[in-house]
Amino acid sequence: MSPTTATAPRHPAPTMKLETPCREWRGARLKGKYGGYGTMCRSGKKVYVHRWVVEQVEGRTLASTEIVRHRCDNPPCFRYDHLIVGTTRDNTLDSIERGRAGYRVHLGEANGGGGKLTEDQAREIKHRYPPGPLPPGARGALAAEFGVSYSLIGQIRGGKQWRHV
Repeated sequence: MSPTTATAPRHPAPTMKLETPCREWRGARLKGKYGGYGTMCRSGKKVYVHRWVVEQVEGRTLASTEIVRHRCDNPPCFRYDHLIVGTTRDNTLDSIERGRAGYRVHLGEANGGGGKLTEDQAREIKHRYPPGPLPPGARGALAAEFGVSYSLIGQIRGGKQWRHV
């Protein structure tokens, strides 16, 4: 064995020619709830192939709070340009937007929760004042004007509620 071969990094095996732009992992995969994600052993630990690929390409170790999402919604895919680093929240929003949440999610007026605002009103709240500190009393005035709580105004402006508008 030549010195070059012994020190060369071991990369995932290529996928056979498929009728998809994805590169699908052909080795071990998880089963059950998280079925399909490719796994392999690195330094005696089982790792997700898609996560390992991102770490190799970006030259860094991902934080435990970072997850690797699939733009293609194909769990065995490890093609770098199909992957994006994000948070669990980002991944949940992806699944809701793409209709794979496993439950029906209705945003805004369609949620049936008896909300007091319409999408137009939420949009008005978000755009009336630019992001950043509000003038004194502005949040309370908006809350009174729209008949909602002071905290809801803050959640709308901060993107925690009515994020989709």
